Amino acid sequence: MTYYTEKTKFSDVIRPDAGFHADQEQAGCGAYVSASVQYPLIGGSSTWSKLLIGALLNFIPFFGSMVVAGYALRATRRVVHGDYTLPEWDDWVNDFIRGLIVTVGGFIYGLLLMFSMVLIVTIPVLVIFAFPLIMYPIAKFAVTDDATAFVDVVGAYNAVFKRPVEALIASGSFYIVGLIFAVLIPIGFAFLIIPGLMLAFGLTLAVAFQTGLYGRAVVGR
Repeated sequence: MTYYTEKTKFSDVIRPDAGFHADQEQAGCGAYVSASVQYPLIGGSSTWSKLLIGALLNFIPFFGSMVVAGYALRATRRVVHGDYTLPEWDDWVNDFIRGLIVTVGGFIYGLLLMFSMVLIVTIPVLVIFAFPLIMYPIAKFAVTDDATAFVDVVGAYNAVFKRPVEALIASGSFYIVGLIFAVLIPIGFAFLIIPGLMLAFGLTLAVAFQTGLYGRAVVGR
């Protein structure tokens, strides 16, 4: 299964009609950072309830974290498809299953990726592409439901080398958004634990959004 019907430029992913304001021809790291921070807040009061559910699930060991991972995967799939609204919390069983697959698959992929780190050690500049390499199998699995994405290390490297600009934008926006939430999350916890957890879940969704943007540009191409 695939959602791709035509070749999509990375700079075309954020559209004003989706609620984001970015120059269609000049969309770069700044636009993606702004969109990523906005993404968890789109949808008004219904969004706050979705963030609250995600925060409360953190209190349930294992099951909660797997459901959250599966929900984030659904968010990534929507973004790849061009839908920038948050999913409903209406598929808990499948969220748990997909979250478990992502967790186990991610562990296996991490081990395989470690063997390729020799290349990164010999060419230090490749460190900046670490996040796109991790994004690739998650985005591919989100779109195809094919768990073999987590052994496709060669495909991940090919995606980076074929579309280096997209990889650089993905890396830059990821690190900047991470720094923004690194400031916001402690502030949330300074007030109450729930706001802190909601912000932490917001970071998860922001990363899911970025993964979807990168996936829309490279997966299946």
